Amino acid sequence: MKRLHLLTPVVLGLALVCMATSFSEAQSKIIRVIATLDQLDPPPPSPFPTALGDSNTANADLADAQGHSAGTLASHCTIISVPPRDLLEQCLLTAVFPSGQIVFAGIAVLPTPGARAEFAILGGTDRYSNAQGVVKASVDPSGAPINFTFILN
Repeated sequence: MKRLHLLTPVVLGLALVCMATSFSEAQSKIIRVIATLDQLDPPPPSPFPTALGDSNTANADLADAQGHSAGTLASHCTIISVPPRDLLEQCLLTAVFPSGQIVFAGIAVLPTPGARAEFAILGGTDRYSNAQGVVKASVDPSGAPINFTFILN
């Protein structure tokens, strides 16, 4: 008899957790943009420094899936790991949209064709002043552009 009394709150608790998770996922806002790099320092032909502590700064135009302007992206990345370890950089990025900015950061591989990365959203301004979530980035297999998916909680 005691098992039945214990089982009911456990089942109800699990149901509430599942409902809360589903509600939270339903409340997420997704923003998908494509970044076309237009400024990079140092400039090509050697766009990505590969010595520990080297850095690069870039600006990109952002467009939606239909090719309409969606804003700009600014980034600053520093090489933090070199061979024989993986070649990695730590980046701080800001997406500037008409309705506000989203700042995000993390560690990633260099943006080579097919590379993928995930960044933490640190915050934002205006419409995004309470922004939380992640940004997933993927470099097109051809090497450009970079696709960004903002998943705001």
